[in-house]
Amino acid sequence: MPRATPDELPALTRLLDETWRGLAVKQARAHTLGADWWAHTTPFVDRADGEIVAHVGVLSIPMVQQGRRVEVAGIHAVCCAPRFRRQGRIRALLAEALSFAERAHPTQVLLTDQPAVYESAGFRVVPQHRFELELDDTAPRGLRRLDPEDPLDLACLHGLLARRAPTSKRLGVVEPGWLFIIDEVLATGDLTRLYRDTAGEVIVAAEPSEEGLLVYDIVFAGTPPPLRELLGGIASGAASAWLHFAPDRFDVHAQAVPWAPPDALMVRGSLAAELEREPFALSPLAYC
Repeated sequence: MPRATPDELPALTRLLDETWRGLAVKQARAHTLGADWWAHTTPFVDRADGEIVAHVGVLSIPMVQQGRRVEVAGIHAVCCAPRFRRQGRIRALLAEALSFAERAHPTQVLLTDQPAVYESAGFRVVPQHRFELELDDTAPRGLRRLDPEDPLDLACLHGLLARRAPTSKRLGVVEPGWLFIIDEVLATGDLTRLYRDTAGEVIVAAEPSEEGLLVYDIVFAGTPPPLRELLGGIASGAASAWLHFAPDRFDVHAQAVPWAPPDALMVRGSLAAELEREPFALSPLAYC
């Protein structure tokens, strides 16, 4: 049986934590914030003498692609215990996982720093861009850091995520928040980079850097907010912002700049050809 049973999840968590140190603590923190890793993944595993020694997970991620709603399969947390590597276990597990995924998802995606490993399974790297937005003296909108220990702030976050609109019609994510929260906790250990407005109408995931304000995602329902006004509240004097999503739904012009993040986006299926028609980016808070 290639799928993990509920009783095997503690052992599987240990395997993942041995591969990515500290992952178990972050999983637990995301769970306390309302995002249960195991509630949203289908874990395919290989066993040796009753021990789980390899894993490939499959997520179902709601997205908007070229203006239409799609369900994309995210392949994630691919790993094998060191002493069982180079035995073909991951190749066999990946084949099982992809056979399962493609029944309901014509497109499969993954993020990896070893793209050559997945090319034989039909994946290919899709180039991404970031978008440089020059900031000006537009009066900023009042924003403050979101406090994950404040029940009202957490309710605001979950409420907006449940009703979220896509940031882009080219490729936008509309999953109701479990992946957003998990990715933020995996990146920072908490909800460190999140800001909210006083009206509870928008959440911004961003952080200052030497090159400018890095904007990872914006969560809102309905009409997109004025972008320069919004970012001015957290820009800290930065002359520009780098958007990690195509801003085609916003009231600005931003310059698309080729971008090669540490983990390449790989696509298998129908998504790639359409995406390459126009510059795009997948928000880091939608990584699988």
